[in-house]
Parts: sequence; structure tokens; C-alpha cells
Amino acid sequence: MFKITTKSKYRDLSSYSKIYYVLAVGIFISILSFVLYQGFIVTLTMVVCTIVAYILLSRKPRDILIIMNEKGLTVDEDFIEWNNCIGWASVELSDGTLEFVVETTTLRKRFWYFYMSPTQRGMKEFILELGKFLPYMEDIPAKDLVHNIMKKLEII
Repeated sequence: MFKITTKSKYRDLSSYSKIYYVLAVGIFISILSFVLYQGFIVTLTMVVCTIVAYILLSRKPRDILIIMNEKGLTVDEDFIEWNNCIGWASVELSDGTLEFVVETTTLRKRFWYFYMSPTQRGMKEFILELGKFLPYMEDIPAKDLVHNIMKKLEII
């Protein structure tokens, strides 16, 4: 069994000005949906979705515990069996932080992201352990379209 602590998010967006773009776009789409459909339910749904997106994006990164054993991968309290995993990849971000992506076949959460510093103790062992159970696949980071769009917009 192997354990390591990583970060759940790359950036702390709680005081980042671009997070307000999410609110602005959501409000614009809400108003536009009211003009087009003239229904309060659609507009109310859009407003609630905008508020939820804002709250989720503005959460601070937290430490998460990753545990690997012969049966699977545990990310915090979520257990993923190895036979539900497709592969993994790692991307070096602009400040040298490594973004790890594990692709799964589950519908609830297809991509699992966690972030580590290259100098973090145990990182090399983590990569070796992960490589024992899953193949490294370079194309995985390009598959998550929403994550890539939000990364280009610097929202995540």
C-alpha cells in the first residue's frame, strides 16, 4: 500500500478576479434565456447553475490523501478499482507543478485531477506505483474538453 498527500486544485480562485467572469456570463445567459423563452423556470435554473458553478470554482485547494493498493486507487474517500481505470497522464504546468490525470470508465466522475510539486517527497515513488497498475497515455489530458477550455481561460 502506498500513500501520498496531494492538492485537489491547482489555483486558489477565491480572490481571483477572473472568477467573476463566471458570474457575468451566467447572468448574461440567464437574461438571454428569459428573453428567448419568457419562462421563469429556465431563468431560475440558469441562475442557480451559475451560483453553484461560482461556489465550486471559488473553493480553496485542499490536501487530499491518495492511497494505492492491489485493488485500486482511493482519492480521499472515493475508491476506484483498477479495472475501472483506463490510464493516467501527467502535465507540467507553467510554474513547474505537475497535474496528474487519471481517466476512468465511471459515469460519476470520468477524470480525476490532483496536483503535486516535482520536489514533493514521495512523488517519484508515486509515479512508479501508478505505472505498475495503469498505462501512461499521453492523449488523456486532451480528452477533457471542459477542463481544457477552463484552463485556457485561466479559470482553473
